[in-house]
Amino acid sequence: MAKTILLTAGACLTSSGLFNKCALQPVECPSAQTFRSAAWLSTNNNDIASQCSVQETLWKLQSMGRCDSSADRFICTSDKSACRFSAVFKPLATDCNLVQDFYPSNEFTNAHYGFCEDREGTNDYCVWSFKECGDPSLWEWNIADPFFANQNPDCHCDKVKTGACVSESTSDSFCAVNNEACGGDGGYTYYPVLELESQFNTTCKLCDTIPAALFEETTIEDEGKDPLDIEDSKEDPVEAADQEEASSNVASKSSNSNDSGLNNGSIVGIAIGGSLLFICLVTVGFVLINRKKAGGKEEINNPDDNKSVGTLQSIQ
Repeated sequence: MAKTILLTAGACLTSSGLFNKCALQPVECPSAQTFRSAAWLSTNNNDIASQCSVQETLWKLQSMGRCDSSADRFICTSDKSACRFSAVFKPLATDCNLVQDFYPSNEFTNAHYGFCEDREGTNDYCVWSFKECGDPSLWEWNIADPFFANQNPDCHCDKVKTGACVSESTSDSFCAVNNEACGGDGGYTYYPVLELESQFNTTCKLCDTIPAALFEETTIEDEGKDPLDIEDSKEDPVEAADQEEASSNVASKSSNSNDSGLNNGSIVGIAIGGSLLFICLVTVGFVLINRKKAGGKEEINNPDDNKSVGTLQSIQ
């Protein structure tokens, strides 16, 4: 029955044997320190071995490098072979780790890896470097950023397969990213991915399943924060849109209110002017009627004139 094993890291130890940090390969240790493999740690220092096997610790290891070129979109990746041009690879980047990329000037928020694809295009698997692809007549190496139109790279830490260091005498083994990670311990042979699966029916994985929150957009300021804290601190775009609409409605109502005030003032002015005109007309009519009375004219006795004048007279 096939089995799957998760990688556990080795460590960098000082000359006096003090622990400095967990590491995947010797190149990560300062020159005055010694790399010890996961197998050595499990035999000689269980405390360090336990610490370097915790997934959250592995995710944050600065074991990656960067393809320092716009042709590679400054991608964070594992090996120079994963760059479009291997000469631009800068190892041990401090602004990315096995899972996340905090580089402020590219479009990625996660680290990426290259992959091996069979020549028929029916099968592929993510790996640390091109050395895991096996027979080049059967398998083709693909860099970390294939740069297909409108497509981002797909290989993340939890999809990466690794080889393993296998003891020649006891068949004990531990997952490792390359031959150097066997740590110089005598009696261990490195088996790449395909050989490990075919000869030992075993698959090694670089990382366990990564929480979805670690695939959310992050920035360099977010490094070291809890992923859920980062998510909570982000503004809800729907809520922001609602607030903007509410502000717009308030401004619109205020503007309409001002316009309404001006219109009401105009209406009042027109009403007063009309009333004054009406009073003036009534006054003129009253004067004319009195003059007619004074002249002894009979037109006032006309029934229709009495109705109109009577109304005016009743006002007197």
